[in-house]
Amino acid sequence: MAKVKRFCVGDKVTLNKQGRSTFPSLGRLTGEVMDTEPSAAFGECYEVRFGQKAPITILPTEIEHVNQKDNVNSPSHYKDGWSNGAEVIDITEHLNFNRGNAVKYIARAGKKANELEDLRKAAWYVAREIKRVEAGK
Repeated sequence: MAKVKRFCVGDKVTLNKQGRSTFPSLGRLTGEVMDTEPSAAFGECYEVRFGQKAPITILPTEIEHVNQKDNVNSPSHYKDGWSNGAEVIDITEHLNFNRGNAVKYIARAGKKANELEDLRKAAWYVAREIKRVEAGK
């Protein structure tokens, strides 16, 4: 099950595919979260203002953060392309060092400058893990 993203007052958001289906007149406008308001029927909801329009109440499943680069907390080369919103760290933090690094380098291969280098690094960590397992450590 995918994590529901949390939004804070002031976050810049846009409608995702589900949101554009619910609010077609808003298209791809950028909005700002003005308030959060719990709902008995839906749980957490957000009040979002799109342009000069009056704020609307919207579900967290209908919006997404506007793409703002954050190379420290959420680098795009570790998260882009995952269908459920997971990031590589969501997987690797449950693995040992060698296995986690192998997954990291495979996941980012082709998204940074040198694809072959990333694949070679992944292979290096896999080989190191094989030696560790063979040695019974």
